[in-house]
Amino acid sequence: MTPPGSEGLTGFGLDRAVARWFRDHALSSDALVAAGEVVAVALHPWTFRALVTAGCVVAWRAGRRRAAVVAGATMAAGSLLGVGLKVLIARPRPIWGDPVAVEVGYSMPSGHALNATLGVGLLLVLAWPWLRRRGRTGPAVALGALVAAVAVLDRLVLGVHYLTDVTVGVALGLALTLLARRLIAGERRAVASRAG
Repeated sequence: MTPPGSEGLTGFGLDRAVARWFRDHALSSDALVAAGEVVAVALHPWTFRALVTAGCVVAWRAGRRRAAVVAGATMAAGSLLGVGLKVLIARPRPIWGDPVAVEVGYSMPSGHALNATLGVGLLLVLAWPWLRRRGRTGPAVALGALVAAVAVLDRLVLGVHYLTDVTVGVALGLALTLLARRLIAGERRAVASRAG
């Protein structure tokens, strides 16, 4: 058990309570910590950046140039926004006397949460026409939500972020995804009106 006074937790009472709850459960399960460490690497922000880049290349080669440019620019902007906000907000990460894992840098927003949500969202936007034609939009959205949720929960399990950090990351990722979707849908409407 961590000695009193050895924790450095900031934020709201709910933030501190959730952080302690996840940490207590993680410390009681070596398997959970090991899984968390694997997830942290597998669902790292660079994984989603690479996947979206690949999706942009496929979209470009399929003639969906605006979709490719918008998705690529949105992913880059989201990553830069996350880093910029971390520096601007300068919120310290949770500090534990007996940490489950250690990360460097500031805490808000969670880069893993932002990039996972944005990456999954942009991949769905890029693949949407193909998914809709095959009737697979529902399963794809469910799978994407599951992947993003695992990436988000992992940050709490490892004790390197607060609940508000991951919430802000998810909100930013969703907002940027919706913006990209709107810009890409605008292209489809313009093409349709010119054809008509």
